[in-house]
Amino acid sequence: MPTEPRPRIRITGSGPVAMAFALWLRRQGFGPGRVDWMRRDGPPPEAVAARAIALSAGSIQLLERVMPMPRSAPIHDVDVRVDAHPGSMHMAHAEHGVPALGRVVRYGELVAALGAACDAAGFTATRPEDRPEDAGEDVAIEVCADGNTGSDAHRRTFDQCALLAEVEAEHERHGVAFERFRANGPLALLPLPEARRHALVWCDRPEECRRRAELPQAEFDAELARAFGGALGKLALASPRHVAPLVRSLRRETFDGRRIMIGNAAQALHPVAGQGLNLGLRDAFELAQALGDAGSSAQAMREACAAHARARRRDRLVTVGVTDRLAVMFATPLVRGAASIVLATLDLVPPARRGIAKGFMFGWRG
Repeated sequence: MPTEPRPRIRITGSGPVAMAFALWLRRQGFGPGRVDWMRRDGPPPEAVAARAIALSAGSIQLLERVMPMPRSAPIHDVDVRVDAHPGSMHMAHAEHGVPALGRVVRYGELVAALGAACDAAGFTATRPEDRPEDAGEDVAIEVCADGNTGSDAHRRTFDQCALLAEVEAEHERHGVAFERFRANGPLALLPLPEARRHALVWCDRPEECRRRAELPQAEFDAELARAFGGALGKLALASPRHVAPLVRSLRRETFDGRRIMIGNAAQALHPVAGQGLNLGLRDAFELAQALGDAGSSAQAMREACAAHARARRRDRLVTVGVTDRLAVMFATPLVRGAASIVLATLDLVPPARRGIAKGFMFGWRG
């Protein structure tokens, strides 16, 4: 008697979370013959490709299992301050026994490295017309890894945009990432692979971001210096400037019985602390593990998806809650002053500081 075909998994999306998920599925024994994936290829738009992505230590550990990492800059230390207040908090990789708290990579280079790994694993890029007519008849679940969270997602606007650019610093502070919490949004400078080069993420009211995007370079450099301070000496704009709107969206339920949402299909976060992609990668890795453990029946795979959605709930909600609060909690002078004292206190309490860093590196577990 002919054997019944084993159920397949369909992936929708072609971004980093979708590609990493396919690679982790491959490790679980799901080859291209069991994965229905219309992977699209090609470089992202130039403005998107240039964006800096902060990968946490946990994400790096997971990605290194399935691909060579592209060039990147380590984050050995994080310097956190509130405006020009004296209190600060420092996180150092040496406290956690990891080579780095994270690494910064440009989005385009990350996508290219993931794409090369997918090619090597047999997940070649395809066109919609290449799909067999009977594809999907025995698909057990659909994994939505990219795109919009949908009309039923809860959305929050922050009255903020992000101005994105690269700057060159007068002084080298190798491996240090800076986060400055200001009245209208955070300002971050992240190390890039090139010496003295940093990625700027400057969140503020939309009209302020658009105004700064149009400033002559000398005026922009001077305004950035006033906002950031002198930790890196003089700062000079070294790339085009782009302004991106900021809206947080969160889908409370991620599994409907046939489709499970991960990554941007499940949530899109404010960029403060750089947690969005890292959260999506944890979603993808744990789903691949759950499906690998489920066995080969469609029912078992659906049950694994339901269990995954429940298990991921705490990490998702805590990560969203923390980033939401960090994005807006410093709006008043009184709060900024108090927060500066809190940061200074945390800097003197290693267990609390290590707990915060661990959550950002590896997720918030129960």
